[in-house]
Amino acid sequence: MTSAAAKVGDLVQPFSVQTIEGGRKTVGGLNPSGKSTLIAFVAPDCPVCSRLMPVYKSLVAAEGKSIELVFASDSAVEGHEAYRKRHGIEGLPYILSTELGMRFQIGKLPYAVLLDEAGVIASQGLVNSREHLESLLEAQRSKIASIQDYYELKTNAR
Repeated sequence: MTSAAAKVGDLVQPFSVQTIEGGRKTVGGLNPSGKSTLIAFVAPDCPVCSRLMPVYKSLVAAEGKSIELVFASDSAVEGHEAYRKRHGIEGLPYILSTELGMRFQIGKLPYAVLLDEAGVIASQGLVNSREHLESLLEAQRSKIASIQDYYELKTNAR
């Protein structure tokens, strides 16, 4: 887990961002679907982001009833349409917003933020592997944000 302006446990106030299709999507606040929202920050020129696409698609297949997957990228970067087509993710929400990355102070990719159904940050961090992504889901399930928090709870319980 890396440091960011928005911390685990913070409520993300709802705000509207532009999708790749030109529509609007609300991020944060209460999700009307009752699902958690996994925001995967990616870029067309990021090789690790590309390598993780099968993992994200597998996640949607396994957790789709409880998690909405949303891809997000910087609007200043080119090649988004070809990237979506190459990875077969045209049917998934794809946000083009520099503001979104700035709100979460994303400095490195790939990065993911998991919001619970109320719009509270359940977990966040770099996701360079399937294990990193699964750790974000486990952090939400266990209500423990990081391994550091886990050890601190165990130490204080003694």
